[in-house]
Parts: sequence; C-alpha cells; structure tokens
Amino acid sequence: MRGGGSPPQISGSNPIAEASNRIGQGMVALSNEQRQREDTLQAAEADARLTTGLTDLRRRFDTDPDWQTYQPRFQDEANRIQQEAGGLISNPSLRERWQPRADVAISGAFDHVRGRQDRMRGEHEFDRLDRTLGDLGSSYVT
Repeated sequence: MRGGGSPPQISGSNPIAEASNRIGQGMVALSNEQRQREDTLQAAEADARLTTGLTDLRRRFDTDPDWQTYQPRFQDEANRIQQEAGGLISNPSLRERWQPRADVAISGAFDHVRGRQDRMRGEHEFDRLDRTLGDLGSSYVT
C-alpha cells in the first residue's frame, strides 16, 4: 500500500484486461528473444558446417592430380556443402541474409584451390616445354 492507504490502481477501465495485455506482451517479448537465440545458434551451426566442409574439400584438392577439372568439381561439391549448411537455418529471412557470407567463404576456398591448379598447370607447361626442347636437342645431336 502507498502512503495514502489505497492500493495502486491500473489505469483504464478494466484492470484485468490491462494486466492480461501486459502478460501477453511479456510473453511475445520472451518468444522473440528465444527466436533470436535460436537464429543465432542456427547461423553459427551453419557457419561451422560450411567451414569444416570447405576445409575438407580444399584438403581433397590438395592431393588431387586432375587439375584440369578442379573448377567444375569444386563448384558442384561447394554448392552441395552450402545447401546442407544453409538447411540448418530454419528462418528463411536469416538464411537469405546468410547466403552472401557463405558465397564469400566458398570464393575464398576456391582461391586456394585455384592457386594449386595454377601451380600444377605451370608445372605441366614447364614439363611439356622441357620435353619439346629435349626432343629438339636430340634431333640436332643425331
């Protein structure tokens, strides 16, 4: 009770309705907080799945001798990994906002693979040139 001796009043004509409304607003706020926590967790799980999947994919290409087909094979596998990781996010709006981040991660992983492809192409061209020069040298000696 307050100093005047009367109980606190809820403004308006129906105190029960107002109290119910406040409880409802509190429940909505709690629900929104829970949804935000779930979204954050799902985005983190999707990031982790994407990162581990792309790391494994890069490692496979580190020992793959078929450098001429890297790009299409990498892209197919990266798309599969991205779809799988994105599937962990149930909120369509969040998934849509997550996609560009996933695209950047895929691009970075492919840059690593493309670097290996370029080195292998260079080695292949060097070997081809070396053989050609060796053949020319042999033809002048005989």
